[in-house]
Amino acid sequence: MKMEYFMDQIRLSDSAKRVIRESNFTEQEFQEWKNWYEHDEKRFYEELRKRNDQRKFALILFAALAVDAYKEYQKRGIEDQIYFDTFRDIAIWNRECRRRYGEEGLIEEEWIGKSVRLQLFRLGRLQFEPEILPKELLGRNEILTEGMPVIYVHIPAEEPLEEYACRESFRKAEIFFGKEYRIYLCESWLLSPRLKDILEEDSNIIRFQKLFELIQVDEDSLQAEERVFGEVLSDKSQYAEKTSLQRSMKKYLLSNKKIGAGLGGWVGNH
Repeated sequence: MKMEYFMDQIRLSDSAKRVIRESNFTEQEFQEWKNWYEHDEKRFYEELRKRNDQRKFALILFAALAVDAYKEYQKRGIEDQIYFDTFRDIAIWNRECRRRYGEEGLIEEEWIGKSVRLQLFRLGRLQFEPEILPKELLGRNEILTEGMPVIYVHIPAEEPLEEYACRESFRKAEIFFGKEYRIYLCESWLLSPRLKDILEEDSNIIRFQKLFELIQVDEDSLQAEERVFGEVLSDKSQYAEKTSLQRSMKKYLLSNKKIGAGLGGWVGNH
């Protein structure tokens, strides 16, 4: 896998491409960082955090790690489209780095690391992360026992959350992961039941909620504010009102109400 082709396929910006092209990152340096990543992850992140150019270097380093991981994706028979879709997260978090800090770089690199380690995959609109359930959960129709295999569902930013695309992602996930995994869990502000107070019944978010059985609600989560406004402010009156969702949510928050988040379950193989 050539770096230029990789950068094109994940839709990295031209300015981010230049940062990677113009770096003097040698193969010897890469092998040293890769060795830390594989055998001493704690030191890997400690060394990364020490750097004055941490975000810029993280972009260079994790692009190289992603290209290197291609061999393992091939070995496991994972198609190129899934590989490139999965690592589009680098472009997404590069754009967010530019928005937050005004510089080319990468944030959420530990999240990207899940895909480097083949622990997180994007299959169409949604991301999927196979895990072992850490504690018992009580659903409406069954008990989810501690230690059972589950798949956590994550929602990448920047694309419409259309119902048909999400259903297609679940279909792909059932094929990709097989019948061992039957329970899919999603913990997100998008599953907060409070959103029904501010959104129309036919909105994409409400349609997405209907794919899941609500299991738990976290009333105090601030994830909705972080995702919708890009930051969490103590003075809610300072939130932007550029979109209809921002305007509706801001009005709701200013009435001393909370959005929170929800944990939902989706049962596969049906």
